Amino acid sequence: MTSVRIESLDYEGRGVTHVDGKTIFVEGAITGELVDYKVFIASRITKSRT
Repeated sequence: MTSVRIESLDYEGRGVTHVDGKTIFVEGAITGELVDYKVFIASRITKSRT
C-alpha cells in the first residue's frame, strides 16, 4: 500500500490527492488525513479505497 495526504474533497465527498501526476480519489478520506490506499480501478482517473 502507498501512503498519501488528502488534499481536498470532490463533489461526491471522496478524498482527492495527486501521485506521479495522476489524480487519486479515495473513498472515506477527509482533507488533511494521511491514508494508506490500494488502487482498485486504474484508468485515466484512478479510484482507490483506504
